[in-house]
Amino acid sequence: MRYVLYAMDHHLEAFQFRGKRIVGHKSFNWPDVSEFVSSLALNAQISVILDVVDEDLQVEFMPRLLPWEKWALQTRLATKSRQKGASVQRFIWTGQRQTNEDNRAEEMLLTVALYSSNAVSNLMSQLSESNYIWTSLHSSAFLLKRLLRSYMKGQLKLTANQTKAPILLVVRMSERHYRQCFFLNGHLRLTRIVEIKKDQETDLSKVEFLAQESKLATRFIYSQKILPQGAPFNYIIVDHVDESLVENFWSIFEKAGVISPRWDKALHFFDVVNLVNRVSMPTDDLCYGNAVLAQSLQAGWVPSFFSNPAIKKVNRFRYAGFALKILAGLVVIAIGFGVVKSSLEDRFLDRQQDLFQQVEQSLQIQKKHLIAELEGQVKSQDMQAAVQFSDQLNKMTTAQPYGLDLVALAELLSRHPKIKIEQIRWQPLNQFDDNQLKVTVRGQVHPFDGQYKPITQALNALESDLTDHPSIDQIVFLQKPFSEDQSQGQSLQVGRDTRALPFSLEWVMHARQTLKDTP
Repeated sequence: MRYVLYAMDHHLEAFQFRGKRIVGHKSFNWPDVSEFVSSLALNAQISVILDVVDEDLQVEFMPRLLPWEKWALQTRLATKSRQKGASVQRFIWTGQRQTNEDNRAEEMLLTVALYSSNAVSNLMSQLSESNYIWTSLHSSAFLLKRLLRSYMKGQLKLTANQTKAPILLVVRMSERHYRQCFFLNGHLRLTRIVEIKKDQETDLSKVEFLAQESKLATRFIYSQKILPQGAPFNYIIVDHVDESLVENFWSIFEKAGVISPRWDKALHFFDVVNLVNRVSMPTDDLCYGNAVLAQSLQAGWVPSFFSNPAIKKVNRFRYAGFALKILAGLVVIAIGFGVVKSSLEDRFLDRQQDLFQQVEQSLQIQKKHLIAELEGQVKSQDMQAAVQFSDQLNKMTTAQPYGLDLVALAELLSRHPKIKIEQIRWQPLNQFDDNQLKVTVRGQVHPFDGQYKPITQALNALESDLTDHPSIDQIVFLQKPFSEDQSQGQSLQVGRDTRALPFSLEWVMHARQTLKDTP
């Protein structure tokens, strides 16, 4: 069973949880708290949330320090705090930096110290001495900061820039008090408790009371120069609110002087969150902010804000448990990996054995076949097929190498006596395909007696025969003796005796299995 003890100045409220659900809720005056704590089972897990005026928050800008220098500074500050009566303290380096008047870099340090009252000190002493499973000690203000960054940010649909803007958060924590928290750049800069007066009975009077208290907070912020005078605020009110008054909050705060008429509603938000049924209570008790914070600790492991020897001792056992779980998980993963590896190796070996058996069978068949050949039992049709295959192979390698009909090509070129071939170059068209060859031919056409027509007729006749050849296509002249294209034409020098003119062309020649006319 898990308990959350919510400690306030005037009383303590205990929330009992089973899983994430509140199954018990009781309120005690401080004189009765000791008896209640004594009645708890020793195996109960206990968390404590402090919402008291004795919690002090200081904001200071310190010179930028190295990590070990920060540790030494925190040790000195902790000693001073204990000398002043602080029971626990927490130091938070925010990472927010500024440059002072001397042009020195500084970093903002938040110091949270608890100067416990007698009632809170007695509670902490009883939990420490009775060996309860005391898991954590929290500050309500910093739990509200965590809630703002997680739950409220999503519900109110706030952007990252809006959460870093000046925000005054006012939350109804109990039947008797509110807590105000001021955030700037995402950091808590000011927090205080606001006691509810007895004459605040109607919803309208409560709203007017909140407006006056917010005005006091804004005046303090302006006077401390945390914000420039008149700088706009964003407001979030969390309370039991009559829905009919939600739209009037802005005007009521504006009438009280908290909000300036110059502020633009489109640029600054004023959100009201209703606490009604926010958390399911076990009885007819109303839900306040303390119940919301208590339940937020059940959503997952929330590290303790403050620390003391009793909490450190419990957390050491918790960390040891986590380590054992991780180790057990690693062992299970290792065993699973070994099982999977063993099964894969067995399957691989089985497949290898099957392959070896197939090879053995194939070798046995070949052995029988060779023995039959040696004994003269080879069939005559097998010998005839081997002779025919040999003849075809010899014919292919001598007359048609690589499947090319070179005899037909030679006959084609011999039919053109005016064409004198000087060079033929064979080159595979593709790197991985030798069934298509690019043939480049260089030569001369003669005789040239000054008449261009015979020369042209001879080249055209050659091109026509090549085009009709079944294994030749893509015929392109690379150079003609004369052409309208000056890049292909042959320039003749005046007075030079030219009896023959050079030319060059190329084509693609196909092997017999890839003839261009083959479908």
